[in-house]
Amino acid sequence: MDAMRAHATQITVDGPFFALSNNLGLQVWGNEYYSLVQGDKSEPFNKDGRETDLFAGVLSITVGALVSAAAVFLHLLLPPYGLIIAILGTFTSIWVVGRRFGKRRFKFIASLSWVLIFSKAASPGSGGELLVQGDNLGSALMFLGFAAIVTATAMPA
Repeated sequence: MDAMRAHATQITVDGPFFALSNNLGLQVWGNEYYSLVQGDKSEPFNKDGRETDLFAGVLSITVGALVSAAAVFLHLLLPPYGLIIAILGTFTSIWVVGRRFGKRRFKFIASLSWVLIFSKAASPGSGGELLVQGDNLGSALMFLGFAAIVTATAMPA
């Protein structure tokens, strides 16, 4: 610290963190930006043309997985109303992902996540249990859920 204080014209050590001698420390640490090395920029952008959501893909995966899990349990809970809520929730959630991030690829990511979770629920578990049965209700969830994600993904973002 003594060595830094000896160079007071170059750096200051007063305050919560170090600053340049012209007090630019707060401005320097105010915002962080990242450089896109590969791929395309995706919306939404701020006024300077920078992406504002770094984790759009992660959020899309999370939404797809949560909606699929909810659909699996809802279709069993209150047939046929649970099935209707599950299909409407699936369609709406995938559509909202596209509206939020402005790109169809995020709807595709959420849809893929939905299909993966649904596939796991329709496969026998370690004890042989199935969360999505091969009956009319399970078949309806599979067909209508797939139709909902295809339709929501095909709609304009």
